Amino acid sequence: HDAPQESCTTPGLTYPTMKQALEKFGRTPVDPIEGNIYRYWAFGLASPVLFVTSAQFAVLTIQVLAPIAIGIQAARQLQGNTFTIGFGDWDPKEDEASLDFYMKRILAFLFLFCFVANAHRLSQSDSEAWRKSYHLLKLMQERLEMQKKSVSEDTRAYMKANENLLDFRKSVAPLWLKLDPIINGTAMVVCCLDMLLLMSAAESPKDVVFDALALTFLFTLDDLSSDLGLLSPTDWPSQDLGHFLAEQIEAMRTSYAQKYMEHSVSASRGSQIQVDAP
Repeated sequence: HDAPQESCTTPGLTYPTMKQALEKFGRTPVDPIEGNIYRYWAFGLASPVLFVTSAQFAVLTIQVLAPIAIGIQAARQLQGNTFTIGFGDWDPKEDEASLDFYMKRILAFLFLFCFVANAHRLSQSDSEAWRKSYHLLKLMQERLEMQKKSVSEDTRAYMKANENLLDFRKSVAPLWLKLDPIINGTAMVVCCLDMLLLMSAAESPKDVVFDALALTFLFTLDDLSSDLGLLSPTDWPSQDLGHFLAEQIEAMRTSYAQKYMEHSVSASRGSQIQVDAP
């Protein structure tokens, strides 16, 4: 007889998916809220270290000025050359090796396609993270306002609720949340235009690779995953914020459901009194 097969009981291998493993331990997986410097400032989490804050403001300045400066420089370089923007000119110059010329053109086309596709993917990801951040701030403010309305005025609980609401409004900076899509969206569009100019003005395959990687680094400079490391996972815990948003949404649903039930009960009692009245 064949020996009975033993089930795998090694921790981490018992569950076929991470979702089932997390559900088993009582914490359902949620989408994290990806962070960047602007959302970090909007939530009032600015670093107390002046040097770090100054470097983060330098990133803002770089993201605004660098794409424009690169585009102007590339446009001027194209003005002084005979070739035109795009990929229509497929004839190498007399002093240029054919292999280098065609490799440069092919790499430029591939990098431009991947660059635009990556920009589109990042814009969707940033848009989703921005919506979550916006809803999280709104939900926190609404809960504090509901807490203030739920207690009677001229009481200690009312004063405490009003103090909490004022402290929350002082701690956050919604202006940075409004500037986030403007700065990032403008940087992405300008970088895509810069990419076309730089690929057209590139003189060698090395220029194509270096220019493409430099622009990719530029418009992700403010993100949590940036190589500069000015914003760490400790400063912006993406997964914990995602769980916090889910808890806030569930608490608001529970609160609205409780209020609806109380209103329904009071309305039914009122109608019953009117029916029983002679």
